[in-house]
Amino acid sequence: MAAAENGTATAATSSENNHSPRSILAAVDPSEESSYAFNWYLDNIARPEDKVTTLSVEEVSDFSFFLKPEDIDELENQRREEVQKLLANFSEKAKEKGVTTVSETAAGDARQIIIEKAEKDGYELLVMGSRGLGAIKRTFLGSVSDYCLHQASCPTLVVRKKALDGVPKQADGPRKVAVAVDDSEGSAYSFDWALKNVARPGDLVLAIHIRSPAYLRYPVAEMGMGEYYMPPDVIADMEKSSAEQAEQLVRKFVKRAVHEYKMKCEGYVFRGDARELLVEETEKLGAAVLVMGSRGLGAISRTILGSVSDYCAHHCPCPVLVVKQPKTDVSATLKKEEEGAKKEEEEKKQE
Repeated sequence: MAAAENGTATAATSSENNHSPRSILAAVDPSEESSYAFNWYLDNIARPEDKVTTLSVEEVSDFSFFLKPEDIDELENQRREEVQKLLANFSEKAKEKGVTTVSETAAGDARQIIIEKAEKDGYELLVMGSRGLGAIKRTFLGSVSDYCLHQASCPTLVVRKKALDGVPKQADGPRKVAVAVDDSEGSAYSFDWALKNVARPGDLVLAIHIRSPAYLRYPVAEMGMGEYYMPPDVIADMEKSSAEQAEQLVRKFVKRAVHEYKMKCEGYVFRGDARELLVEETEKLGAAVLVMGSRGLGAISRTILGSVSDYCAHHCPCPVLVVKQPKTDVSATLKKEEEGAKKEEEEKKQE
C-alpha cells in the first residue's frame, strides 16, 4: 500500500479578486443526476458574473407511421411544455444564487450537439451529470459524458449523484480541492486553472502526484533479448531517484499555490496505479472535487494516461473536473510566472 509523502505550506487568505465573466454551458435534462451537477456548479464554482447557458437536447422521433398528424402535434406541444418547465426550473435555481442564465433547446444527437455548441461558442466550462435518463426521451445517455470528456476542448465537470452523497460539507472544515499533478505542461495548466476557477479563499488545495514503481524487470523481446532482469541495487537507486523527483515536483506546485495564489496547500506523493490511487486517496483525504488534466505524459514516467480521467469520472467519490490545455502555447506564460515567483521568494529572503 502506498504511503503519502507530505509537503505542507500555508499562506494568508487572499481577498476576493475582480473576476472577468466566464461562459458556462450546462447540459441539462430531467434526471436527478443533471440536477445534482447543476446544483454542485452553483454551490461550488459559480460566480455572479458568470454567463450560463442551459442546453436541453431532445431525441428526434418519427411517430408518423402509427400516429395521426393531430396526435403528433399534441405530443410535440406536450414535450415542448415539459422542456420549458425544465429550463425554467434550472433558471430559477441559478437566479437564487445570483447567476443569470440563457436557455436553449436542440434536437438530435446530444453528444454531437453539445460538443459543437461548446466549440462554436467558445465556452470555458461544460457542466453535466454522468447519466441522464429523463421522462423527455433523448439521446442524453450515460455515454454522453464519456464522449464529452474525450471530445470537449474546454474543461468538463462530471458529477455523479452517488459522488455527492459522500462529499464532506463545508461545515466539517475547509473545503478540499484535490488536483492531480505531474511534470507535464498540461498538468501545470490544469493546476493553474483549478486555483483560478475552482479554489476559493479558505479552501485547502491538495496537490496529488502518483509515481510509478521501478519494475524488477522489463521486456525487450522485440529486440531479440528476451527479458532483462535488473539488479536489486539498480532498482533501489531508481526508486530513490524517482521518489526525490516526485517530492521536488510536488513542492514546486505547493510553492506556486502559496506564493502565486496565496492559498493553503498540501502536497502528497503516492506510489502505484494512478487510477486506483487517485480514487482511493481523494476519498481518504475528503476532497470535495478532483481536478485533473486529460492526459499527463512527462519525463518522469507514470501511469497518468488518458484512461485515468475516464476511470476517475466513473469511480471517484467526488465530482471530477477534467481540464484540457488549449491548443495555444501557454508554456512561455507559465514559465514567466514561475520565474517571477522565484524572484519574489529570493527578494524576501534577502530582506
